[in-house]
Amino acid sequence: MHYNLFFLLILIVLLASCDGPGIRSDDLKSADQNRAEEPQDLIEPLNDELILIKLYGVFFESHNDGDTMFYSEGKITLVDMNGQAEDIEFDEHGNYLIGMGIENQYEIRFESPDHYSKFLIIDSRGIPDSLIGAGYLMPTDMSLQKNENELVNELLTQNPIGKASMNPTIGDFDWDLTYTDSLKAVIKTLESGSSFP
Repeated sequence: MHYNLFFLLILIVLLASCDGPGIRSDDLKSADQNRAEEPQDLIEPLNDELILIKLYGVFFESHNDGDTMFYSEGKITLVDMNGQAEDIEFDEHGNYLIGMGIENQYEIRFESPDHYSKFLIIDSRGIPDSLIGAGYLMPTDMSLQKNENELVNELLTQNPIGKASMNPTIGDFDWDLTYTDSLKAVIKTLESGSSFP
């Protein structure tokens, strides 16, 4: 139990020392060949809201030898701030597409048996009307790894791998990339078995 508190404190310190998941493109090269060029069939957002965000990408497992596996038993779930949940479909190449509305907060969960689960937080609240008209296309691939470390599993269960919201600093909707990089640094340390300084 003391490990949980220790790693939570380390995570807080790392996040406090940084500023910007986008999921980085260098993590995704093996999935590029199977990516749909354009998001086509939009799955309507919950509650028939006005669509503001289209999140799309490839859901896959990456291997060290460069091979890519797509999840036959994987699951993507969209949950809004009211707790309403919707299963998101993806094709045999892992391509998925999610529509999200305005003035809501969404959790997008990616799961597969024997893998770490990951989730994203997308907050569409507070976006000014002047930015709503154009909407946002957000290419975001998601790769899961085998569940081989209970501390990493617990960390990813409790913390989103990526967060996007209105960023007042730049005056636009944006991913908090520094948060994601900080979380990945903690994961790398846990996987290496190293201790924190």
